[in-house]
Amino acid sequence: MRMSSVARSLFACALICACGWFAGLQAAAEKKGKAAPKVSPAARVVLENAVAAMGGEAALARVRALRLSAKGTRASGAMKEDYTSEMVLSMSNELFLTMESPSFKCALGVGNTEAWTAMMAPPARADGPLKKSLREWRFWQRARLVRPLLDLGGSVVEGGEKETVDGKSVQCVRVTLWDGRTYRLTFTAGDKPLLAGIEGDMLLWDGRKGFVKSRFSHHRVFGTITYPGVIEEETSVEGKAVETVREEIVAIEWNPRISRDTFAIPKTDLQLMTPSTKNAPAFNALAIVHAGPYEAMSATMEKLEAAAGAVGLMGVGPMATIYLNDPSTVKDPKDLRTEILLALKVPSGAPLALPPGITLKDIPAAEVASMTARGPYGQADVAALRQLFAWLGAAGHTVVGAPRILYFHEPGCFVAEDLVSEVQIPIEKKS
Repeated sequence: MRMSSVARSLFACALICACGWFAGLQAAAEKKGKAAPKVSPAARVVLENAVAAMGGEAALARVRALRLSAKGTRASGAMKEDYTSEMVLSMSNELFLTMESPSFKCALGVGNTEAWTAMMAPPARADGPLKKSLREWRFWQRARLVRPLLDLGGSVVEGGEKETVDGKSVQCVRVTLWDGRTYRLTFTAGDKPLLAGIEGDMLLWDGRKGFVKSRFSHHRVFGTITYPGVIEEETSVEGKAVETVREEIVAIEWNPRISRDTFAIPKTDLQLMTPSTKNAPAFNALAIVHAGPYEAMSATMEKLEAAAGAVGLMGVGPMATIYLNDPSTVKDPKDLRTEILLALKVPSGAPLALPPGITLKDIPAAEVASMTARGPYGQADVAALRQLFAWLGAAGHTVVGAPRILYFHEPGCFVAEDLVSEVQIPIEKKS
């Protein structure tokens, strides 16, 4: 079973993609161990001059950690939102990030042994391609400091020649990894070059491959170090632009005091397997009806997600399933019917061109009986559904609608024991 791509939404996806290029560089360095990089004389001159222009070797060597505050705008399809973010990066390979916009809030942390996220959902330990992508984040700021490129084990760094890009004279440096992947970096031309652009392959959190083009400008002096003040970026998959971003660095604090638990996964206050009643708010959703066994819902969910992406809709909540008939009374699994809902933010304006079978629905607010579970989907959620029905029978509340289950995490991208689901059953309370 899959859930909504909340983590694949506008902000999380774009940020992780943006970090992918240097992650590949670092992965290559680790793969080759301590093998010395091969740096051409011309490329070395450009990089060393860039280090000097940023504040010098001594200033960069003193950086043990940084706290970076930023604001920006990200766009995907027809959707565009402003956001703010704050990141703490330790040069000992630890990172903590928070981001917030009107419809999105997330936090993530990466340590030497663990990576986690809380993207509009309870915190959960990352697994699979998501864990790999998150662990690559911590190298992105190092790339902007330029100095690490001179120590990238197993790489070949060439170039340094001048080229004309977008009507401007720049110096280009190419970094080739042990596996043949190549990244192109551009620097402003002259004796004091500064990083002006990066382009190359990147890795999305779900394992897809893409291409990123970043442009840096408005370099500012933060403390004693000159750092890119503005980043403009386009991320594409199979030649199609899927995300754009413009971010402005508001402030940087070098070597801030960092508490021991800054990067650790936060403790959750979830009340697990505890029945309660509450008012579930109304929301907009893209809907599709799945016909057949529950085990085959993954393809239908992917169809729903693809339809949302095609019209530029932004997910703002978990994916939910509503059981339209009772599996205990349906003899043939092919006769099972399940409505799948993807909560989203709908832009105002022209009507959406949706494929047949997919509709935009207004889900009304409802009083529900609720139970939250943590554990593998298909097990923890089913157990919660059974217990909640048993509790309703004892409490005397009347069921007035089909049960729905909300799935907050993507299976395969999080540790199975950390997956969170919530069962909701519309009710009329016993008077």
